[in-house]
Formats: sequence, structure tokens, C-alpha cells
Amino acid sequence: MPASDASVLVAAIDLGTNAFRLLIAEATPDRRLVPRHIQRAVPRLGEGMSATGKLCAVAVERALDSLR
Repeated sequence: MPASDASVLVAAIDLGTNAFRLLIAEATPDRRLVPRHIQRAVPRLGEGMSATGKLCAVAVERALDSLR
């Protein structure tokens, strides 16, 4: 983060096999992150993948729905 007296909002998205997480935080000039919003969804994207090695259409649709 560039040196500044102003805070900025930053976001991180973690798209895992079973859970998706969103963090929106304020990055302060003293290099701290202050969470402003945390959201979690559990679309189970990897469901059935161990048997087929592929993502199933139902799981993909659940994942897309959780992102909307």
C-alpha cells in the first residue's frame, strides 16, 4: 500500500472447494486491516468430484448462485 494518510478499502475473495469467503476491510495508514464486512457461503462446489474427477452441473449452479 502506498504511503498515505488516508485509509483505503480492500477486498479478498477465497473460492474454495466447499466454501466461498469474502472479506472487505479498511487498510489503515499504519498497515492494519480493519474488517468492515465478512460473508461466507457454502455451495459445496467439490461435491461428487472425488468420484468423477469433474465438477457437477448442480454444484456449479449452486456456486454461481452464491456469487450473485
